[in-house]
Amino acid sequence: MHTCYYLALALFCGAVVGCTTLPSEFDANDQFIRDVSVIDVESGLITDGQTIVVRGSEIYGIYDSDEIDVPPTAITRATGGFAIPGLWDMHVHAMSDAELALDYNFPLFVANGIVGIRDMGSVVDGVVETRSRIDQNDDRLAPQIYAAGPLLDGQALPWYGDLPLVLSSPEDANRELPKLRAAGIDFFKVYDGLSADTYQAILAYGREHDVPVAGHVPKSVTYKTAAMSGQRTFEHLSP
Repeated sequence: MHTCYYLALALFCGAVVGCTTLPSEFDANDQFIRDVSVIDVESGLITDGQTIVVRGSEIYGIYDSDEIDVPPTAITRATGGFAIPGLWDMHVHAMSDAELALDYNFPLFVANGIVGIRDMGSVVDGVVETRSRIDQNDDRLAPQIYAAGPLLDGQALPWYGDLPLVLSSPEDANRELPKLRAAGIDFFKVYDGLSADTYQAILAYGREHDVPVAGHVPKSVTYKTAAMSGQRTFEHLSP
């Protein structure tokens, strides 16, 4: 998957500010973001006058600008700018329409410093097509994707559109969940109308196959039951 980086971002946090050992030379294709203020989000420390060296899609190192000598033609000056780790938007619905995702949603995410998204409900065909088209074109501007696919619910209400996958019984869950897993879905999103036994079947399948379960808490179970059953997150505190 294509990884994006911008002046506002330091995507890979493994680099250490103020490295003491400098490389003897840089590669011809290295990119330099010079005279930027780097923000350490763990400590809150801001280190001014830094140069970020990018090699390929990773940060190679971060150095005091006065300590390295690079060709002026290879420098992107960022005086007055800041670099922070890339951001994640942890709750989006952005992939049902692959064309819209790739041409509109994804460029906007990246332009605003969001380098990863957690898609909490999109039509599975849209998720599969979006990922496939990214894989076919490494130059596409796209965040990293962590996607749930459809809403797993016990009912299909009109305003849901095509989002829900209706599971009326544990048998439905055991039949449909392997298909989602085969399609590359990263986690399961449970929704309000699941019956208690179907909900537990989803959790059991997730535990067996190491697929996290997140989403709403169905009306058929309590929050304590959901937590003790291993649901990873509660996205909303519904009535």
